[in-house]
Amino acid sequence: MFQDFNKVSIFRNRRVVVLDTSPVRNLAYSNKIPEWVKIFSKMKKAGYLFTLSECTFGELLKQKNIGAMSDKEFRNIIGRLKMFLSMTLPVMPGEVDVLRLIRSEPHYNFHDNDIKAISKKAFRMLVDQKINYTEILIEEIERERSEWRNLISNLDQIHSQDSEEFNEISDYRLDMYIKGHDRDRVMDPLLSRRLDLRTRYIWRQYVRSKKKNEPYNVNAPKKANDGIDLRIYTYLALPALIVAEDKGFFGSIENIPSFQKSWIMKPDDLAKSWANRTLKFPEW
Repeated sequence: MFQDFNKVSIFRNRRVVVLDTSPVRNLAYSNKIPEWVKIFSKMKKAGYLFTLSECTFGELLKQKNIGAMSDKEFRNIIGRLKMFLSMTLPVMPGEVDVLRLIRSEPHYNFHDNDIKAISKKAFRMLVDQKINYTEILIEEIERERSEWRNLISNLDQIHSQDSEEFNEISDYRLDMYIKGHDRDRVMDPLLSRRLDLRTRYIWRQYVRSKKKNEPYNVNAPKKANDGIDLRIYTYLALPALIVAEDKGFFGSIENIPSFQKSWIMKPDDLAKSWANRTLKFPEW
């Protein structure tokens, strides 16, 4: 199952669970330790590797730096995360690095120590109370937003001469877009399968940007973080489970016909499935 990055031994035969921002942020406000945290702690002992997404790390760091939560609330988050989070890999590498890990990008030169060192440094940035990283975060967030706008813009250029109406769910151009991931790549499974949900999400948003009535506006302030949300879908390519809690997160992919949707779970559902021995971990 993890044959694609067996050389990176921290992942070998490990079941990776990546946490989105919403369940982690909510740990700040609960008076008691949620039951799912306790079960995740047991899952960690059973060999599961729990880690924060790069986006979750960035959002928590931003909220901490701008004073969006009290010191007590932030200590709640850190204390509860330490109950189940991998201290070997507390923060996952970013999107580009994940693609390198699965050998879809050239110049693969990662080593265990590199990944561990970067991940641990990131978590120390969260715990450290002395340094403000706001300027660095602003630059990174703007870069991610720009990349999202470029994705939509590139599709618009490719299909600028198309007069036929687009379909956001079933379209021969979508099929071509999906298959395009496999060009000049030899992988098993194919990159197109690994990025199924991610690709279908991008296409749907592009098609919605072409609507005559109330089109999706990638430049609208309210849509500024859509590209940041997109990045977490890349972790499904490992494969991995994603833990999220925000209704908007699930609503945004509700109508997308992708087999990977079931790999995104609420924390309580994941915990109960594991406790009941009904959890099916992603497999190709």
